[in-house]
Amino acid sequence: MSDATEERDNRIAGNVTDHGWHAMGVGAEGEAPADWAYSIGLWHTLRRTRPSGRGLSSTSL
Repeated sequence: MSDATEERDNRIAGNVTDHGWHAMGVGAEGEAPADWAYSIGLWHTLRRTRPSGRGLSSTSL
C-alpha cells in the first residue's frame, strides 16, 4: 500500500471514529470539487437511509 493510500485510509477511519461517517468524493480526475460523493459509516451510525443532494458545492458535503 502506498503512503498516500494509507494516509487516505487513516483519514477516513479517523472521521468515522470521530464523527460517525465520512463523505468520499469521486471523479474530477483528483481535482476538487468532486463530481459526486458517497458516505462511509452513515448507515451504521444513524440507521437512516443515505441523503441525496444534487447541485451542491463540495463544501456542503
